[in-house]
Amino acid sequence: MKHIRSEIRQLTTERYSATPTEAVIRRVNEVVRGWVGYFYYGNCTSAMSALRYYLGYRMRIYIRRKHHHHSLGYKAFPDKYYYEALGLYKVPTTAPWTQSAKASGRR
Repeated sequence: MKHIRSEIRQLTTERYSATPTEAVIRRVNEVVRGWVGYFYYGNCTSAMSALRYYLGYRMRIYIRRKHHHHSLGYKAFPDKYYYEALGLYKVPTTAPWTQSAKASGRR
């Protein structure tokens, strides 16, 4: 968890504020998608929800710095904005085996 958090922190620092937002989002999505793909099948529900919260928190800091907002940015940039408008990867918060299976065995 420390490693992925430090990767996200490095990608959303002030150094990348001049970089286009799409490029930063693309790179963050690559890193997070790889980490989630590797750790998704373990006992991970609390870790994934913590990662999802941290990812939204760091993206909010990045966007606020980029657009020079002094408020917390919850009204100007709600979570829906990151996932729908910018295309941020939505981290799954439940393990795949907790989803109910149909009687035929297919999901």
